[in-house]
Amino acid sequence: MIAIDRMLCYLSSVRFDFQELYRAIDDKRRLRGLTWQDVANEIGQDRPGPRISASTITRTAKGGSMEADGVLAMIRWLGQTFQCYTRGAVVSTNSLPMEAPGMGRFDAKAFYKALDEKRQTRKMTWQ
Repeated sequence: MIAIDRMLCYLSSVRFDFQELYRAIDDKRRLRGLTWQDVANEIGQDRPGPRISASTITRTAKGGSMEADGVLAMIRWLGQTFQCYTRGAVVSTNSLPMEAPGMGRFDAKAFYKALDEKRQTRKMTWQ
């Protein structure tokens, strides 16, 4: 898995551009003459865990809250990296792995624990 400190540092300094991700997916979809359902089927083809829905993909145009594993699957389908859709400071030129070997999702409990420990160390609140 990605070192939690590195991930927290990286994620706190960038903003993800969901609209740009949507545009890239839509461009590839139109170029290949695919429907949104075709895109969802292709993205979900090699993805462990639950399939991604067409509505999840089209919702990227609005941004907001998205599940990381779905976003990473979309980026992988495009053949690109997470950094292609980030804006802001970049702490490393090394790309983050698309997913840990054998895992389709981040370990949310471990991530929360590490984040909470950092929060407490810095005497911060969730507010």
